[in-house]
Amino acid sequence: MACPPPAAPLDADRVELVALLDRRRQLLGMRVAEGNRLRPGLPAAVGEGVEAHVAWLDGQVKAIDEGVAVAVHRSPARRERDRLLRSIKGGRAGG
Repeated sequence: MACPPPAAPLDADRVELVALLDRRRQLLGMRVAEGNRLRPGLPAAVGEGVEAHVAWLDGQVKAIDEGVAVAVHRSPARRERDRLLRSIKGGRAGG
């Protein structure tokens, strides 16, 4: 039985994009966890800290989203795929 040929190594832009998307996923997980900590009756000192952390996480996600947009638009193939995905009607990608 023949083994499949080895996969081509990822280019630097792809490595960056994958890392950004991994980090975004991590940040969103932390955002959900912190949001779940906000509940009625939480002491103000704790709630304010959690809210500040949620705001910080939201800012980090926004920065990652901007980095993803830059990484996508650096590649003609990724730009085209992004355009196609955004053109889908009724889905999250295109509205």
